[in-house]
Amino acid sequence: MAGLWLRKVGYSALEEFYLLLIQNFTVVLTLLHWVAIASALFRLHRRRKIDQLDWDDYIAGLALALNIIYFPTLWFPNDKPFGMFHPIANTRY
Repeated sequence: MAGLWLRKVGYSALEEFYLLLIQNFTVVLTLLHWVAIASALFRLHRRRKIDQLDWDDYIAGLALALNIIYFPTLWFPNDKPFGMFHPIANTRY
């Protein structure tokens, strides 16, 4: 179904493949971000519970906060989905 919709827009078969690849890659990255957030929350909770918070935990908390802010940007709409990796832009004629 997705391929039919992309053909209506005017993408070639190679561009369709790259768009589907980017979409699947975005889903995998989202899952990895959720794993990172969950493991960081578990670590900080456990270290606070046993009263062993140290400077490295504060840095981990900062990294967690930046991750929570950053990862929704993976799903922002993009007017140039290929960017510099356009399958046709780098070919030589």
